Amino acid sequence: VCLLFTAVLAMPAEIHRAAAAQEAGIGWTNDLEAAKTLAKQSNRLVLVHFWTPSCAPCLTLDQTVFNQAGVAAAIEQRFVPVKLNANENSATATGFGITRVPTDVILTPDGHVVGKLISPPTPVGYIAELSQVAAAYTSTPGQGFANAAAQAPAPSQINAAYANLPIGSGLAPAASADAK
Repeated sequence: VCLLFTAVLAMPAEIHRAAAAQEAGIGWTNDLEAAKTLAKQSNRLVLVHFWTPSCAPCLTLDQTVFNQAGVAAAIEQRFVPVKLNANENSATATGFGITRVPTDVILTPDGHVVGKLISPPTPVGYIAELSQVAAAYTSTPGQGFANAAAQAPAPSQINAAYANLPIGSGLAPAASADAK
């Protein structure tokens, strides 16, 4: 009886922890290679979100998109999410042609770029653009990513919602960032 009572008391704590984990937001990783491995195992794409601490639109995304109910689940259903500080990962950012942040790059588990977009500033817009890329390039289990060799779409010139926001210092020059 005592054991049963303890188990019943523990259940609300477990439910609370599960709810807190769900509310915590997106389960970002900063390990691109581990993300590609997980994506291959789970038949998902990799979403690489490039940002910098001085980027006002990046901070706005954190506050208005990434913390909204349902966004984490919608992203993690089709993607393994990776969040990389473009200043600290300048070689990777340069390799993907990142010239401004926030920018998202969508990869197959094998590392082929299948999408690139300037991060939409609303939860609906963000999920809609990611879903569009996923629908175009995701295959059924066991078939691989047949469309991955297609030319990745270019990002829009600039998202109008970001047009008048301060950019900050942007990306650090590759030579100075790699010279650390």
